[in-house]
Amino acid sequence: MIRNRNDEGKYIRKSFEERKVTSIRMTNSVSDKLKQFAKDQGKTTADVIEEWVLGGFGGDSDLINAIKIETLKEVKRIEKIGEQSAKYKRIRQAINNAVKKVKKSM
Repeated sequence: MIRNRNDEGKYIRKSFEERKVTSIRMTNSVSDKLKQFAKDQGKTTADVIEEWVLGGFGGDSDLINAIKIETLKEVKRIEKIGEQSAKYKRIRQAINNAVKKVKKSM
């Protein structure tokens, strides 16, 4: 992304609102898609995010769809871990109950 500069070589402000460096956590695949989307649009990732937020998160752009897909994948992964955890707890409980029965019968 090439940012616009003035005659003195300084970057031209995009707005009068103050900007600060901010970081966000996201999966590598979403980050890669965001960077590629921004590059394809000739913008920075910050520009894309700002436009998305200021535009009310609307539309079904490729970027939004990519984020939705990655989010759903992450939810499914967490649900699977939860299911495995629940199975583990049930198995552990069954073993503990069996051990108690054996101890009572002794």
